[in-house]
Amino acid sequence: MPVLPHQKAWFKVKNYGLGAYPISWQGWLCLFIHICLFTILLVWFLNLQDLNFIPIGIAILIMVVLMTSIIWIAWKKSDQNWQWRWGQKK
Repeated sequence: MPVLPHQKAWFKVKNYGLGAYPISWQGWLCLFIHICLFTILLVWFLNLQDLNFIPIGIAILIMVVLMTSIIWIAWKKSDQNWQWRWGQKK
């Protein structure tokens, strides 16, 4: 879903495949925060002494929420619709 004409895009869709990459400072900040949160969660998960089902389930749930949120933000703030692309049309 592309941004509205009066808004600036944070992400640009890729020429090949599916997805987007950051093109503005807002997009880079969003990606940086996502990577920091994911790293903190991973370090916390690896430092757990008692590997019970509950902490593992919580960690996996938070990781899924983080991944879903970055994909949703990139989709909402992209410059064009997301679709599979095979490069530039000739």
